[in-house]
Amino acid sequence: LFQPSVPLLMRRLYYFALLPVVVAVLGVVLPRLSPIEPVAFLEHVQNESPIFAPNALLVQSRLLMKGDVQGPERLHCREEEGRYVVYTGLRDGWIVRVDLEKRSVERLVNTGGRPMDLAFSGEKLIVADSVRGLLSVDLVT
Repeated sequence: LFQPSVPLLMRRLYYFALLPVVVAVLGVVLPRLSPIEPVAFLEHVQNESPIFAPNALLVQSRLLMKGDVQGPERLHCREEEGRYVVYTGLRDGWIVRVDLEKRSVERLVNTGGRPMDLAFSGEKLIVADSVRGLLSVDLVT
């Protein structure tokens, strides 16, 4: 392609000039050679399932604990003393108990990480924290 008399710098410039052309050609040709036929997943599901039909259910909802509960990740509802309370982990590391009847938020413990999931094992709260790992929190003491 090049003669030995062409300086090394000029050869490198030619290669850098050809690089975008080669990448563009490969970007167009390689996907066409793929045996995979992409399908729009949601369109397929919407045609078969009525659960994705347009509705106005969220219009009837109300915002609870605005400003008190920032970035809840996972909710765990539990009946305590004849009423339902909600446990959740917040983005700042706090695990809170939300009493919906009293409209109160009680901070229980800060994991020092990011609680992603909660589950109860008796009176212990098992927490999957993205930073600290799997934790066990005793709610009685």
